[in-house]
Amino acid sequence: MIKSGKKAWLALPLSAVFVLSACSGNEEGTTLLDNENDNGADQSETEASNQSDPSAEPSESVLNLEGDVVATVNGEDIPMANLEMQLQQYEMMFAQQGIDFEDEENMALLMQIQEGIVDELIQLELLVQEADSQNIQADEDEVQAEMEQIRSQFDDDFEEVLASQGYTEDLLENEIRDSLKLNQLLSPEYIETLDFEVTDEELEEAYEQQAAQNPEIGPFEDLRDDLELQVVQSKYLEQLYEDADIEILI
Repeated sequence: MIKSGKKAWLALPLSAVFVLSACSGNEEGTTLLDNENDNGADQSETEASNQSDPSAEPSESVLNLEGDVVATVNGEDIPMANLEMQLQQYEMMFAQQGIDFEDEENMALLMQIQEGIVDELIQLELLVQEADSQNIQADEDEVQAEMEQIRSQFDDDFEEVLASQGYTEDLLENEIRDSLKLNQLLSPEYIETLDFEVTDEELEEAYEQQAAQNPEIGPFEDLRDDLELQVVQSKYLEQLYEDADIEILI
């Protein structure tokens, strides 16, 4: 059994730009789902590149990915296709910027991105499993409403845009469903029911980390509740890692 060492803030897969572009916003309060993608590319750039040529076909990743499974999480397989799809999206975006993966430095960047995506996929699987174990369900009317809202943004190109990313409507619908379940799992209302102790030192450390990235975030006391929510979310995710049986297969 190999444990994943990285426990960074959760970022949705790049395919979720469809979801993010259509949602009016998450539930009140900052959650792991609100944080910027951690793999070195901005999701808004990716969304723009995906929409620029909806008929573009994804090519095989320049990385040599072998096998059908990325990892197993508590006995559940994460398909290699999930990793390939996201890597292809990055590679298409980089190719449009003229980035050459024959260059050693660029290849190292892509491999770093791959590691980040694998970790995100594991985090998502852990959280979805936890939501299911807590009997958290997505509202199916809300799932269909978001599907219709997303579909309306692409008019007749919707199926082509999905296909260009190796995607289907069923996959997107399932991702929306999972996203809605995780919004509930990581909501302030649910997080407040968990029994995790948070110290002032942990809050100050979280504040300093965010202040280093954004010097204009505001006074500590104004952000105290959000910081406490984030610290508890992080501890919750760390506990899920510690209790899980995770095997990375690449």
